[in-house]
Formats: sequence, structure tokens, C-alpha cells
Amino acid sequence: MNIGVTDYLLKPVDAVTLMETLDKVGEIIYRERAEEESINQYKLEMEENAANSKRHFFMELCTKVLDEEYIAHKSSRLNMELKANFYNIILLKLFCAELEFAAYSEELFNAEKELFLRFANHPRYQYFDHLIIGSALLIKGNSIDELETLQEEAVERILNGVENNRGVNYFIAVGVPAASTSELIKSFNEANRALAYRHMLKPDQVVQADHLASYQHIFQSNDLILSEIDVKQLDERIVGNFIASGDKGEVSVFIDEYLKGIGESALNSYMFRQYLVIDFYFAVLRFAKKFGYNQENIEDISQDQGKMNAVIGSVPETIDYLKGLLVQAVELRDSVSTKKYRKLIEVAKAYIRENYAKEDISLKEAACIVNVSPSHFSTIFSKEEGKTFSEYLTQVRMTKAKELLRCTNRRASEIGYEVGYKDPHYFSFMFKKTQNRTPKDYRTAALTGEEKQQEEC
Repeated sequence: MNIGVTDYLLKPVDAVTLMETLDKVGEIIYRERAEEESINQYKLEMEENAANSKRHFFMELCTKVLDEEYIAHKSSRLNMELKANFYNIILLKLFCAELEFAAYSEELFNAEKELFLRFANHPRYQYFDHLIIGSALLIKGNSIDELETLQEEAVERILNGVENNRGVNYFIAVGVPAASTSELIKSFNEANRALAYRHMLKPDQVVQADHLASYQHIFQSNDLILSEIDVKQLDERIVGNFIASGDKGEVSVFIDEYLKGIGESALNSYMFRQYLVIDFYFAVLRFAKKFGYNQENIEDISQDQGKMNAVIGSVPETIDYLKGLLVQAVELRDSVSTKKYRKLIEVAKAYIRENYAKEDISLKEAACIVNVSPSHFSTIFSKEEGKTFSEYLTQVRMTKAKELLRCTNRRASEIGYEVGYKDPHYFSFMFKKTQNRTPKDYRTAALTGEEKQQEEC
């Protein structure tokens, strides 16, 4: 019997037998370690896929009117416990004010990771990172009092997590309570309103949506003499900050909050609206020139009294113009960013194509190569490619695997190893999952002509 041992030898033992046995044991140990690594890699990929599905579902809850049956089914399938009497949403932006926008920071990565761990597996919190808006926290309470307590504890957890990482700034936006999942849209929208104030306030702020009125002092005073308004009195930095880092989807909320702070009496003034339009126009123009755009790229209505009169003829017309102008500014900025991001993504894709055979290739590793934070890299990669980093990596591996299945006689296990899967079972699983057939069936179809291929061997 050889219970608890891999093999046993009887004396006398010659050198050849000893070496053969050691090689055999070594191969078994190596295979077991490889299988363990493959299992761990599989778990990581499954966790990433599950996290992506949860993010998508969370954004559905916050932006769409969903059927209760659909919510129950989807939350159950994703293992998301949503049952509660009251809810609230906190939106969070982490950044490094001293660094160029989106530049890579180890401190920023560590802060994001620490916050994720601080809320992981907590029954009352559901944390969502790598969202386009930043990160979000769904809070679930059985009563309003409990919800407020959980909200305070959540903010404290976030602050403690950020304080452990020097150089990391934050902006925390707290929504309003919701009595059902169907009311999460309002909670999210109110938190998003509060988040828009990050363009108007200094970093490191906690802003509650139901306290936004207390921040109106940062805008123009309501009691100014309209005939003495000077365009320079308006804080141009607020508009400039938004143009530099705001999202197109935030334009409407930003303009509404900005004008609400200025005050209705000022906005009702024909003269003030003209000053406001000119101020916004030149703020956008200054920003555009920084990126090489000239005045022709933005329509100048300051010299055309007819167009100016049409824009400032009424408050709604002025508001529509301002929103359209900011949308244009953000689109100009994004067109520059897209070119920059396109180069960045191409570098990352080239890195994947050159290193896909490494089983431990990771999103963090790719983010380091292009010098941006992993969370930002994940966001822009998904936005630019329409798929996650993990999905693209799998696509590259499967494309190479299909080529080898068509063009060589190698065993499927060898091909799987060559494209980054040390465990042949996991390779077969991923191949069938993505190609809807086993490697053997694919090869058979390719050889018999059933699988039409445009690529040549």
C-alpha cells in the first residue's frame, strides 16, 4: 500500500530508478501546481465577469424603470441581496489633484482597492467600482434611522480608507433615501447632482444632495446690481473645471445647478444673460485653443446681434445655448482624448498580443505599461473596445487557438498551453464557452470544410 505517498522504492535502489522516480514525482507536483494556478485564474476571470454583470445591473436600476419580477430574477441570479425597506446611493470620485488627469498612481490604485475591501461581503453595503462616473455604494437599511447610521458609517469608512493613502483626493456625493428599488433612480440622480459640485468646490468634500442650497454662496450673489455686472465677477474657474473634467452626461445637471446658484432674479435680466453667454463662450474658446482648435471651431455669436438676440431672448433659450456650448466643448476635449486614448489602447492591445501566452497577464500589468490607473484603464478600455480587458484577452487567445487547431496537428492540451492555459480542462471549458463547440469539434469542422475560415494557414 502507498497511502499518503506518491511512490515508494525498495532497496537496493539504483541511480537510474531513483532519477526516474524523482522525475515522476516532480512532474506530478508541477502538474498539481499548474492545475491550482489554472483554477485560481479561472476564479479570477469568473469573479471579473460577475462583477461586470453586477455593475451593469446596478446602472440599470439607477437609470431605467424595471419590472419588479425582472429585478428579483436578476438580483437572484447575480447573488445580489436587495431586500430592504430603505435605500440610498453614495457616488465617489477618487483622484490625485497634483497629477495630470488619469495619470497612473500607485496610491490611487491602493486606495481604490482598500475601499473595495472595506465594503466587501458586508450585508448592508454593495460596492461598485470601475464605473464611468467613478465608484458607487448602495446602502440598504430596515429603517430611516438605520439607513442614516449606515450612511454615516460608510462615509467614515471611505475617509479612513483614503487617509491611509497620501496624495489621494476624494469627492463624496450622497443621494436621498429611497423606499423601494424603483425609487433608486431618484436617489442616483440626486447623488449625481451633488457629484456635479466637484467642479465647483475644492477637493476632499462630502456633499449631501438635500443640502445643496447651502453651497449657493459659491456662485454670484443674488443681490448684485444687474447694471454693474462685470463678466469677470463670475468665477470662470467653475466653468473651466467642468470643461476640463466633466462628462457630457453631466452637462444638464451642471448648468441647472450653476444657474440655480446664480439666482432667478439675475437670470431674468436680459443684460445678465448676455454677459453670461459671452462669459461661457470665451471660457470654451480659451479651453479649445489649448488643444489646438481655433475660433472657427466654435461659432462666435458675440459679433452677430441677431444670433445673440435669439439666444438671450428668453431664459429657456439661454439655458439651451449654454448646455449646447458645453456639450460642444466636452466633445472637442473628448476628441483629443480619444486620439490619446486610441494610442494608449493600441499600445495595450499590442502588449496583449505579445504576451497572451503568459497565464498571469493582468489588467494591472497592462495599465502600468500605458501609465494610467487600473480603474481608469479598465473604464477607457471597455469604452473604446466595447468589451472588457478580460474579454479581449480571451478573444486573442481563442483566435490563436483556432488557428493552431486548423493549421497544426498538435493536441488540444498543447495548444491550450501555448495560448496561456496551463490546465487543458480549463482551456476546453473556455473554448466551448466562447466558440459554442469543443476544440475537437472545431478542428473536425475545419478539416471537413463545415467551418468556413477566411484565414489561411
